[in-house]
Amino acid sequence: AIKYMFQGQKKYKKSIKRNIYFMGDFCSDVGPAIVNKNYYPYLKENIYCCRTNSKIIRPINFIFNIAKCNILLISALSKFHIKAAKFAKKRNKKVVYLMHGYNKVEYELNGIPNDKRILRDVEEEMLKIADKIVCVSEKFCQYMKSERSELADKFEYVNSGIEVLENPVKGKKEKSDIFTIISV
Repeated sequence: AIKYMFQGQKKYKKSIKRNIYFMGDFCSDVGPAIVNKNYYPYLKENIYCCRTNSKIIRPINFIFNIAKCNILLISALSKFHIKAAKFAKKRNKKVVYLMHGYNKVEYELNGIPNDKRILRDVEEEMLKIADKIVCVSEKFCQYMKSERSELADKFEYVNSGIEVLENPVKGKKEKSDIFTIISV
């Protein structure tokens, strides 16, 4: 009986679906929030998220739902998200960061002074904490692997938003520099 109990327990653990807590901005009109809002209708029942910016409700919702989850998916940067990632890591949860852009480059391009680069420090901490970093395009992923070679094994990609296809039209031989941009 004990033998069958342990065999059943082993099979049960294998059959459990991995639950995800999806943490991100679902309220504003910035890039990551727009992506998150578009992902929301397609989330499965084993993916939990909080769609409010309330400073009272968000932590309560996180504490309640992270207990049911194996993975914390973070899709926007904030100090609260860093605290949540640290909390999740202490409880042996995997942390995945969906990376929409690289603040270091964005701040340099926009000429933002060093004393105003608050999210850059948050992003640096997130890159170190995350078990996996998912970039929103293959080219961005390749760039991040070369830019942050010490973290290269953490980077993956999921093409999202814009994908460039090489030679999209079969059989036509026109210019070799023809490409198609598909925007979703």
